[in-house]
Amino acid sequence: EIIEVPVLSMCPITGRELGRFHRFARPGFWDREVNSMRQRFHPECFNNDSSAVPFPAVIHQMQTWLCKVLGVSSPADLKSESFLFVTCGNWDVKTAIPLQCNKPLPGTVNLQTQQLMFSRWSNLKDVFKDHYRLDPNR
Repeated sequence: EIIEVPVLSMCPITGRELGRFHRFARPGFWDREVNSMRQRFHPECFNNDSSAVPFPAVIHQMQTWLCKVLGVSSPADLKSESFLFVTCGNWDVKTAIPLQCNKPLPGTVNLQTQQLMFSRWSNLKDVFKDHYRLDPNR
């Protein structure tokens, strides 16, 4: 499961940092199996003071943060073409985030939010290969 969500917002024109978002996501398994886990493990294994929140709450908080960075009044006014996640590889946005958004059930993070937030991204490795005209199969 995804347990950390760090995001850095950069201006595409100036390269200036616009803001940072960072949250720890509490594994959903812990919430679903809390009673069983507390019976099996010593109390010292649990951090009751953790600031981690459930993954859907992290996504909601990230949407609110994006609105602030982009100067948009509400998540309903966000447009996917107004921001672009830049990643180091495709796995996070293509595979891990959709899986996490649909745990334990499809739609845990609603589909409209998933499509808005994670339907497009840029893989820095691909940009590098294109820029330097490297073999795309390597």
